[in-house]
Amino acid sequence: IRLRDQADGRPLTARVSVQRKGGKFHAPFGALYRLTGGRGHFYCEGDAPLHLPGGEYVIKVWRGPEYRVLEKEATIEAGREQVVTLELERWINLADEGWYSGENHTHANYGYGHWYNDPGTIIRQVRGEDLNVCNAVVANSDGDGVFDREFFRGGLDPKSTRTHMVYWNEELRSTIWGHLTLQNLTQLVEPIFLGFKGTTHPYDIPTLADVEQEAIDQGATVSYTHPASNLQDLYDRAYTAKGLPVDAALGRVHTMDVMCGGYEASRDLWYKLLNCGLRVHAAAGTDCFLNRIPSLPPGWGRAYVRLPDGLTYRGWIDGQKAGRSFISNGPALAFSVNGKLPGATIKLEEPGNVVTRILARSQFPLDKVEIIQNGKVVGKGPAFGATEVEFDARVEFKESGWVALRVSGPNNPNVIRRNPVAHTNPVYVEVRGKPQNAGADAEYFLKWIDRLEGDLKKRDRMHTGAKHIQSQLNQARSRYRAVAGAGK
Repeated sequence: IRLRDQADGRPLTARVSVQRKGGKFHAPFGALYRLTGGRGHFYCEGDAPLHLPGGEYVIKVWRGPEYRVLEKEATIEAGREQVVTLELERWINLADEGWYSGENHTHANYGYGHWYNDPGTIIRQVRGEDLNVCNAVVANSDGDGVFDREFFRGGLDPKSTRTHMVYWNEELRSTIWGHLTLQNLTQLVEPIFLGFKGTTHPYDIPTLADVEQEAIDQGATVSYTHPASNLQDLYDRAYTAKGLPVDAALGRVHTMDVMCGGYEASRDLWYKLLNCGLRVHAAAGTDCFLNRIPSLPPGWGRAYVRLPDGLTYRGWIDGQKAGRSFISNGPALAFSVNGKLPGATIKLEEPGNVVTRILARSQFPLDKVEIIQNGKVVGKGPAFGATEVEFDARVEFKESGWVALRVSGPNNPNVIRRNPVAHTNPVYVEVRGKPQNAGADAEYFLKWIDRLEGDLKKRDRMHTGAKHIQSQLNQARSRYRAVAGAGK
């Protein structure tokens, strides 16, 4: 197999599936082959030799969401060498427009797995998905063992290139508060796990808010990962972000991985935080396990950060923290409000209208292009199967709040795990003397904190930290009570 860029003929690294019609998947000798959605694949760097039985084959190639998915049939004759050249076509080049992709939550070696990854295999996969920034994480699984600590160096991995970067960071996992990913660390924050019964760290103290402050003190950014998965009860399920409303109220959370396994539930939780005036920005953390044969690829969902001066790791991290970004598993978004991009703030002296400008592009059809104001749909574009939608719309602000753009399309077999979706971070609108009425969302989080406090007491793992934990819960309650009263 020979992989080339259609535009200039240069060799490419990409994810390749080779299947004999009606039969097995094949990979080169020594390849770390995997299964995603039941389809076997491997990563090919430019050229790859395969030894195949004669027959009819279907070859399929992916290189992240900015390249068109390529499918080609080939007849392999027994007893002779053949070259199958596959030319990949870009349908969009977002880096040329100043947008660079990345994600916060990639596991190289985690728990029990079939393969062992090192920085070389990780960077190959990052290039193969055309992912600009990969934050791989050091983490435990079920016990005291911590995986990939040996790769942490407090800076970019030497295998990184100018366009594809790997930085080994940390996922801090708690069995009650939730899971954090910490980016741009200069040293690991200890302990790396909390609340695991029968381990060296069985207690729920320090809190994640304590951990977050340690990370912030060394210049790191803090993200809650896979925040919610149950649309009917955002608090429910193991490892959801039960501490997020507390820590966000304390001002110690920068982003949350809305583009994750529970996109819709995480998105609803995010809206409630934004409505309470907590500027926690949407990010992507795909939680893939690259040492396992059944695995998602890195960057199947990603955040695109606006970097008009070009890609640097620190620039990407700072842009993600500031919300100058959109999250996506394929569609590309351009969104502005009165000429300002996501993450910006517009100040109005009195209630009035703002002008939104929308451009949504997608390799696969879209059926919804929606303007979201304070968590509600207030405008729609003419999608209905379109792959490009552009329009302007006015949005009225009677009180302060935020406005963003989201899109979605019907299920597509070439989109991993779900239909194509994308969402910008908000532009904030402050109307002088008119705070947002977010009483219902504030009351929701007050009940959330009561529920969390009850669960902490039932677990009885606060050790000597009960008063400290109570103090943090009460500080968060005070913030939400103030929000609840502000809009009345």
